[in-house]
Amino acid sequence: AHVQKRTSLAMDRKRRAVKKEIFDPSDDDGARAPKQAASPAQEATRAQIISLESQMSKLNKLKNDGKVDEKADFQIRCLEEELKKAQSK
Repeated sequence: AHVQKRTSLAMDRKRRAVKKEIFDPSDDDGARAPKQAASPAQEATRAQIISLESQMSKLNKLKNDGKVDEKADFQIRCLEEELKKAQSK
């Protein structure tokens, strides 16, 4: 009885693997449109967002350490606005 149980589990595992192969949506080359490469404008926007986020993280780290004056606080607010604009493009 123990041997039969083990083989049936192995068979179930094989069936599950076959089902995954059949219904794997990542292999589906059907009606979906091909993925287009990002345009230069999209790449520039993405690069700008990454740059703004890194500046924000550095300034926020300084702010959390208590090393921020009024000028840096104003700069943080400006960066937040620029980041919102860039993300809404």
